[in-house]
Amino acid sequence: MRDLKAFIFDMDGTLVDSKLDFDAMREELKFPKGAPLLEHIELLGDSITDEERASYFSIINKHELRGARESELMPGCVEFLQFLKRNNIKTAVLTRNSLDVTQKTFKKWNLTFDLILTRDCVIKPKPDPEGLITICKTLEIHNEEAVYIGDFLFDLQTAHNAQMKAILYSQEPNNELEAHADLVVSSYPTLVENFNLNFLSPLGFKSLSIIA
Repeated sequence: MRDLKAFIFDMDGTLVDSKLDFDAMREELKFPKGAPLLEHIELLGDSITDEERASYFSIINKHELRGARESELMPGCVEFLQFLKRNNIKTAVLTRNSLDVTQKTFKKWNLTFDLILTRDCVIKPKPDPEGLITICKTLEIHNEEAVYIGDFLFDLQTAHNAQMKAILYSQEPNNELEAHADLVVSSYPTLVENFNLNFLSPLGFKSLSIIA
């Protein structure tokens, strides 16, 4: 097994809580209940005009910008980022948010990363592996030398589609996703405590189990 060289993060629900209400977004967009927003716009294809498509993204951006303003840091994430930096592990972000919203969110909390990719930077959004593959190529590492942590099924699917280990940042609403993850963690402080830098054990952690 290779050494761990990069830790890649989802943003909302993983680094910050933007309190996005996706049901309210779908209602305003008049999208079906539970429909993934970006995929539904893509599915509509030529049945909508460029003006309608722009209107959809305007509504999404409005909600995301409010989320950036109201965002709160996940407890311990800053300390974990500092821990990774001290140990020469690169950090990156892959998010379905826009570049503008992502930059505003990270500026608010003074978070920096070696690389950030948003939906504006890749051709295909998660769960397509393009973003993770691009990150690894840019950082000049192999996919298996990185892990991806997120809070949603798309995050776990994206990691596995890129032949990468998937870590679930688990909170009560997403507990049902634990079976899809290679590792489940529920806090950053205990993630530091269980980190194994030589990466000899599965995923570089002391055990392949839920870290509470």
